[in-house]
Amino acid sequence: MNFLLLPCANKYMMMMMMMMMNTTHSARNIGFIFDEHLTFSDQISALSKSCYSHIRELRCICPYLDFKTANTIATSIVHSKLDYCNSLYYNLYLIIS
Repeated sequence: MNFLLLPCANKYMMMMMMMMMNTTHSARNIGFIFDEHLTFSDQISALSKSCYSHIRELRCICPYLDFKTANTIATSIVHSKLDYCNSLYYNLYLIIS
């Protein structure tokens, strides 16, 4: 970014002159990934990777838990991740199809 200082009535006005603006394919805001076409494909991929990773980590303590407790923990992890910002998923199937 280039800044140009111009004198104006004994004060200086700052103007930002941008020759080129860099864009990005996706951006993260409050933990949610928005892509350029709002298809949420990057968010869904990141969400599924995160859930799978947490469930794999659960395998480390699984020998110390009974099946019902392990199942409850795994379900809680996935539900909490899906519930976060779930209002953004509303009518997603209409956008994708």
